[in-house]
Amino acid sequence: MKIDKEKDLKTLWYEDENGNVIPNDEEYCEPAGAVYQVSRFPKSLTTTHLKLIKQEDVDKCKHPRKYIVPTYGWIDGIVGRECKLCHGTQTKKKWHLWPKKWNGSGAREVMVGHSTWNDEKTILAMVNSGDFTLSEAIIVYAESCERCVNALVHKYTNGEDGYAEYSEEWQKCNTCCKFCKDETDQ
Repeated sequence: MKIDKEKDLKTLWYEDENGNVIPNDEEYCEPAGAVYQVSRFPKSLTTTHLKLIKQEDVDKCKHPRKYIVPTYGWIDGIVGRECKLCHGTQTKKKWHLWPKKWNGSGAREVMVGHSTWNDEKTILAMVNSGDFTLSEAIIVYAESCERCVNALVHKYTNGEDGYAEYSEEWQKCNTCCKFCKDETDQ
């Protein structure tokens, strides 16, 4: 296996219409001939909230015309539409009438959240300690507030940085997350 770190492990680059990488000067946003900007974020946690579509909710909806929008990307000769109020859908052959019944199934994206971090050292230490799997460590670190991150850094780097949980700095920090919201002074 040959891995070229400069070429194979980039996180942001530009390509032409054929997918060929276009070298770029860091000072300029977009090199000449670029059609695509490609990015990948290995230190990012994505949390997606989906609203489940229930048939009983779709059946109750009156599907006001102002909420009905066409859907695209269906099979050739098939058209579709969605009621943005209840998220029910319908499909039909292009020249046929719409069916009376609306389909209420699946899920629709409601919100997506992204958390990023730069402290791989602490996350690896959390994993190597045996306290967390890699996935667990990433979630804990990415969803921690400032004081919890500092407590994690302090604990898993043997006090090299951050501050101890329940220390004076920890107490003074004015942040809160789900991991410390119920904590009291120790």
